[in-house]
Amino acid sequence: MNLIDDRDAEAYDKPVVSVIKVKIDPKDAAGLLAKTLDGLAAEGNKNLPGFLTAQVLLSVDNRTIVVLSEWSDRHAWGKSRYDPIVESLLEDCYAKAIAIEFEIYTRRGELAR
Repeated sequence: MNLIDDRDAEAYDKPVVSVIKVKIDPKDAAGLLAKTLDGLAAEGNKNLPGFLTAQVLLSVDNRTIVVLSEWSDRHAWGKSRYDPIVESLLEDCYAKAIAIEFEIYTRRGELAR
């Protein structure tokens, strides 16, 4: 199996999944969750180039929000960081975060139901 090497320019043409994991105080969960869902709905409605899909997960203890977004390629994902809605959402995540983790992945498999 070929692995993607960041030094390879072709790696930037592959679809990517962005994962943002935000640890929060449970009292902030409802507000940040609502803002996240509203922001992603707005992005979906304006057809942000390269945006494919997103999921928002909330831990059962209301202490972690995870945002998974899938993009056509790394260039589209990178350009999205300059969108005002995405920028505002990220600012809110950083403002409310006790801790925040961010990673970007390439999809390597999927199991259908």
